[in-house]
Amino acid sequence: MNGSRDTAVDLLSAIASGVSQLTGVEIVVCPPFVLISQAIAALADTGVAVGGQDLDPNMPGAFTGQINAALLLDQGCRSRQQFVVAQFADRVVIRHGQDLS
Repeated sequence: MNGSRDTAVDLLSAIASGVSQLTGVEIVVCPPFVLISQAIAALADTGVAVGGQDLDPNMPGAFTGQINAALLLDQGCRSRQQFVVAQFADRVVIRHGQDLS
């Protein structure tokens, strides 16, 4: 998921209205960090989980631009399970193939 707050509203609204038609699946939306609280609000009471797009393995601290697990939890990324998309192909290319696992 990417885009502006306005495009996120449209996408999240469509997900919220369409999810009631699905059964037997678990749905997770992983927006950019700056849109997490908006996604949580838009998807409240839908059963859709919200996760993060990236996870920095460092403990909380001064790691500019990095998002660690504590920040994701603080933003409200909570469900029966926590979700994060790790090792985005574009991030791996930018980091010259650095394995972050």
